[in-house]
Amino acid sequence: MSHIQQAALTAMPNKAQIVVSLLDASPFGETAKGFVRLGFVVDEASLIDACERIAAFFGGLPLRS
Repeated sequence: MSHIQQAALTAMPNKAQIVVSLLDASPFGETAKGFVRLGFVVDEASLIDACERIAAFFGGLPLRS
C-alpha cells in the first residue's frame, strides 16, 4: 500500500489544487517499467518553481548505498 493510501489522502477533496499527476510509466513501453511518469498541468513559471522545489526535496534526502 502506498504512503498516500496509508495516509488516507485522496485527490477529490483537493482537486482544485492538483497540478501534478503521478502515473505508472510501464504503459509507455518495456523500457519504462519500474519508473513513474509525472504530468504537470501549469504555466511555465509555476513549472519552474515546482521543479526547483522537487530538486530541493530530493537533494535533501540521504543517499542509498
